[in-house]
Amino acid sequence: MVVARALAVLVVGLAGLAGLAGVARAHQSSVKYVDVTVHERSLDIAFTVAPGDVTAPLGLPADANPPVERAVASTAVPAYVARWLDVEGCARGPAAARADGTFLIVAWTAACGAPIERAALDFRRFFDVDRRHEAIVTAHAPGQRAEPVAVRAAQPILVVRAFDAPTPADLLADGARHALTRAEDLALVAALLLAVALARRRVRAAAVLLVLYIAGHAIGAAAIALPARLAGVMFALAVAYAAIDAAARPVARGRAALAGVLGLVHGAGMPAAGLADAAVASCGIACGAFAAAAVALPGLVLLIRRLGPDGARRRVLPIGAGVVAAVAVVQALRVAGAM
Repeated sequence: MVVARALAVLVVGLAGLAGLAGVARAHQSSVKYVDVTVHERSLDIAFTVAPGDVTAPLGLPADANPPVERAVASTAVPAYVARWLDVEGCARGPAAARADGTFLIVAWTAACGAPIERAALDFRRFFDVDRRHEAIVTAHAPGQRAEPVAVRAAQPILVVRAFDAPTPADLLADGARHALTRAEDLALVAALLLAVALARRRVRAAAVLLVLYIAGHAIGAAAIALPARLAGVMFALAVAYAAIDAAARPVARGRAALAGVLGLVHGAGMPAAGLADAAVASCGIACGAFAAAAVALPGLVLLIRRLGPDGARRRVLPIGAGVVAAVAVVQALRVAGAM
């Protein structure tokens, strides 16, 4: 019964989110991944898009879903995508497209006349196509990894600078920001709190799960490298599972291992330059996660005390799990390019 309620909330939540999204066109991906490699006097730019995003230069109806081979073969597609991004003070070079599974990558180089101290990436033309779109931009020095940044229509210009090695303070701040601003990270904290909602020592149990999650995150970031999209989808689906499991088995063993695995998967898709940097960045994520938990846990405890254990099992856990799972599944679909 509890699982049925949680799944019902999940289905209703997904339907509502789909409606709020205006029933986004399934042939297009709302999320575009942009990789920017910053050299001394140039930037190498690579846009990852779905074939359905480039129907205009192919002369097809907006709701068409062309094969990736046709999009790659078109000479009009690279120039069309390259126009989505302007770099202040830099000249756009010729663009080329190649297939990447069911997606295509359009890449070009922006040559700048002077050594780059800062560069403004202007996505206004990108959002002229569809203001609902979102660009996940990773700007980094050659051979390095970096924290992705989401660019949306409200703030379409992203400023990148010449890259030095990040300081520990930078890593801590980036980690905390990551934990407090990304939907999947907040959903993870909510899922872990639901898992300890009926525990005798909730604060201690929540702290243990968060510590194990952060430890797994540090190991994953330092020792494992997965494609960001794959790791993002795996992590979001694992969060959805953790939420439903918390409702189905309010008091169960094995949650510590699950928390560690969640951290491992999440860290594997995150940037790191060795164990030390991974540990510092994970400490920043820990600060953000503990802050979110500290805000949410007192309210959860008061609600459970008011409803009692039986009321929590019948209402709080299934409804909370359904909402968290809905957010996680939508995030997985967005990262995978299906929404």
